[in-house]
Amino acid sequence: MSRFVLILVAFLPLSLGGASTTNTNQAPFGIKWGHSKEPQTIEGFRYNYGTPKWGAVRYLAESDIYDFQAELVLYYTGQMLRSVVLILGPGGINNVNCTERYKEILSLLNKKYGHYLFQSTEVDSDMSELFYTRVCTPVSVGLKSVTTTWKTPQYQVEAILFGDEDTGEIFIEVDYMRSPRGLDRQDNRLYKML
Repeated sequence: MSRFVLILVAFLPLSLGGASTTNTNQAPFGIKWGHSKEPQTIEGFRYNYGTPKWGAVRYLAESDIYDFQAELVLYYTGQMLRSVVLILGPGGINNVNCTERYKEILSLLNKKYGHYLFQSTEVDSDMSELFYTRVCTPVSVGLKSVTTTWKTPQYQVEAILFGDEDTGEIFIEVDYMRSPRGLDRQDNRLYKML
């Protein structure tokens, strides 16, 4: 009986958190998924460089987003949009506030997509040899990263806290990947094959 209760408690937040107040089927940033020959116009961002044919299109935020510097990258395969990456930082996040800023982003994503499905922390073995006084120092030198994942019928969303070991800058990356279930089944060749 105690084993059953433990399993029930472990999955309870997932079932309760799945019901959010916003439309999780709405495309992030109003982006049009599918084939595209030209870069899209995205509100709040200005085109920087790239084309769907080249495989990636990069945008820069016109102003700080939630006090972060931000850029947006759309990745294409055969001119079909496959994923969207929002990069927050390095402005707005540092060695002092990285965990608080990451928790703020997680809170916003939890409100939109429900409670996250799982969270993993990757720690390099060299971290045990590092002497540090701030909890964000291992992140800034690339010895620690945290990944949090949500899944909806349309998207898989991952928020990743990581650092650049060469520069010591810290970033939060939010990846949006269209799930095969979220694709139009007429366009999903794999679905037809299976």
